[in-house]
Amino acid sequence: MELVIDPHYVPLARISELGNEAQLPAYRTMVRSLEPESVTQNRLQLEDLFSAFGKQRQIFIDLLYTRACRPFCIGKSWRTLRDKLVAEKYKSPSGLQARQWKMALQTAAATMSNYWRLNQTLALKIIRQKAWYGALNKLEQRYILRLLGSLSIDFFAMLDGRFPHCVSDAENEKVGSRRGLCKAMLRTIREVMGRRPKHDEDNSVWFDSCCYKARVIGDHVKLDLMSLTAGKRITLIVKGRVPVSSTLKLVRKEDGAMALHVQKALSKAEIKPLSMGQVQVPKGYAYCHALDIGFTEVAVNDAGEPSGVVFGERLARFAKYLDAKLKERNQLEARAKRVGEKKRRNILRCNLGEKTFKRAKARMKVEIRNIVNRAINDIFRKSPAQVYALEDLTHRFVVEGKYSREARNMLSKWVRGIIRERFLFKAASKGVQVVFVPAAYSSQHCPECGYTSRENRKGDAFCCQHCGHKAHADHNAARNLLHRLNDSEYKRYMTKDAVRKLERGRYEQWCRNRQQEPLEETANRPQRRKAA
Repeated sequence: MELVIDPHYVPLARISELGNEAQLPAYRTMVRSLEPESVTQNRLQLEDLFSAFGKQRQIFIDLLYTRACRPFCIGKSWRTLRDKLVAEKYKSPSGLQARQWKMALQTAAATMSNYWRLNQTLALKIIRQKAWYGALNKLEQRYILRLLGSLSIDFFAMLDGRFPHCVSDAENEKVGSRRGLCKAMLRTIREVMGRRPKHDEDNSVWFDSCCYKARVIGDHVKLDLMSLTAGKRITLIVKGRVPVSSTLKLVRKEDGAMALHVQKALSKAEIKPLSMGQVQVPKGYAYCHALDIGFTEVAVNDAGEPSGVVFGERLARFAKYLDAKLKERNQLEARAKRVGEKKRRNILRCNLGEKTFKRAKARMKVEIRNIVNRAINDIFRKSPAQVYALEDLTHRFVVEGKYSREARNMLSKWVRGIIRERFLFKAASKGVQVVFVPAAYSSQHCPECGYTSRENRKGDAFCCQHCGHKAHADHNAARNLLHRLNDSEYKRYMTKDAVRKLERGRYEQWCRNRQQEPLEETANRPQRRKAA
């Protein structure tokens, strides 16, 4: 059997063990511009359609949140509810035509499905970090995974206070306490649920192929959309081609302009051969690269090559602007609370600059998205691979600098969402896979001797306090992620304590083999506060 030494060659069994947790998107979205004149001519009808679709969507979200209708958000079960409503000759309270309220129902079901799946994922992540979960037998762990791994009738039965049976009678006998496990899962679900889903501003309307007609006229497309009035269509001129069988979404932007989003199906990502003659991947292996997501740049690969080097400078500039504006707005809102009702309304309406602030935030998000897009394209060009290993992108992205918590939280949320969404989309469009590996202490761990300590890293510089190994901190972290990708002892849902214990044990063994005295463990020691 061929000996594989290069850590970039990872066994397919290891990739399968980690699982494609990234949930790559099944569709890509193409944005098409609209002729301004056609939008202006139909502005009132479009505004009414946006409002009606939003109201109807909220009605269905509230319906699907109820105990009786929750199961209809499982997969395509919403069609059963649709058929039931059709049989009852349902009429849209907001005035939508039949085909349009069915689209509102479909999008509401997707919203509720995403809501419950997010709760399941968060709850499962918390439970897997509990000490009692590790003490369960394999069948008990499988029982939890079955209820929290996907939406099912049994999951909603558990929410209703019941204790679903296992798949077989033999498993029922070996699962110690379904009642206790279900109660523990239910408590965790309630902890992460938060507020019920709510439809935001009426800024989008969906159309399937039955809700519009498209005709090509030169370089443009004449699009006839279903309106609130039967037999009457809204005609828009679209710049660029529109696939006739696609699902369309009409979107209203922050500045009032409108655009058309066209969905196109993506092929399922599989392990595909590299288009590089110089790389021969042994049978049973995949060629992989690891990436460390940073603040100074978008990412650094395991070879130490950065992508998106202007990222940190732009984020610092955005954070400074957001901090100043949010402080100013908070002061005005605090002042408004201390005055009379009439003056309060005037302050909130005239002085906050809501529209200007929204436009500024929208421009920032677009610029962040453009930087991330260019960086990811650079990664695929410089570091082609069949699989990319990332740290878990659901972690809190730290914005460096002395800014308000509100500004840091807002920017952190944007960055996490944009990097995750763009990387997974581009990976799906390239036909490559993405896996997540534990990232705890990856920037503090020395790959040479195994010593882990926060003192090892100072800003962008890494210098091991035991063996003196030096490297760029982000390059060092990416290198550690690549080694963890190859190491079966690193599990997908390892806790920080489990990672620390594993690395400490290996470091002490490294010291014993060389008859050296290990340094004191400092990874969990709280940082000292700087004097004011």
